[in-house]
Amino acid sequence: MALVKKPTETVRCTIRLGQPVNELLDDYCPFPDCTANFTLRETLRRDPGFKKWKPACNGAGNATAGPQKAL
Repeated sequence: MALVKKPTETVRCTIRLGQPVNELLDDYCPFPDCTANFTLRETLRRDPGFKKWKPACNGAGNATAGPQKAL
């Protein structure tokens, strides 16, 4: 096993956030001294509802299925 891990692939993604969500994200990131990318990744990774939903969704063969809500 390698001692050095391969860095994760970086992809560019453009999203539109509502002004209140954008302001909350901008206000939150300095609190733990992290980037918006890290904040979103950790929030999604720790969401118990998402953890429960994801395996069932992936088993259906569609990783993007499910309710879509505007932020």
